[in-house]
Amino acid sequence: MRGINVSELKHNVVALAKAATALDVPVIVTSTLRDGMWGHTIPELTEVVGEDAIIDRSAVNAWDDERAREAARATGATKLTIAGVLLEVCAAFPAVSALADGYQAYVAVDASGTFNRTKHEAGASAAAAGRRDPDRLRDADGRDPQGQRGSGCR
Repeated sequence: MRGINVSELKHNVVALAKAATALDVPVIVTSTLRDGMWGHTIPELTEVVGEDAIIDRSAVNAWDDERAREAARATGATKLTIAGVLLEVCAAFPAVSALADGYQAYVAVDASGTFNRTKHEAGASAAAAGRRDPDRLRDADGRDPQGQRGSGCR
């Protein structure tokens, strides 16, 4: 990560999860192919939420995973705070998709990483654009940037 120091990112992610837990705010954690190329969730976060609570998914956009969407629905919350290893993908995509589904979604930028300033700005811009108009991020043929049909980045 170049947008934020790795140790600072870990600290911020774990602090966010601990604060939410202390305040009885539900925490949903997903990983992408943890037994594959992306690897396991950082141990410090796993200690807070527990290994069994982590939803391992294959979709790039966490909101595309029915288990993640159902976990959000099951909380009864209408406001979501989303963080991701890559701000421009892991945080922005599900935030925009959740907005399209009627949630108020916010991205915890200081608990999200990226590889460079340009990608950081692109991720923040995508999340902001999605807040104004989730369908704005779809291509003319109704596909999102990943080539999937649906609203926002779903």
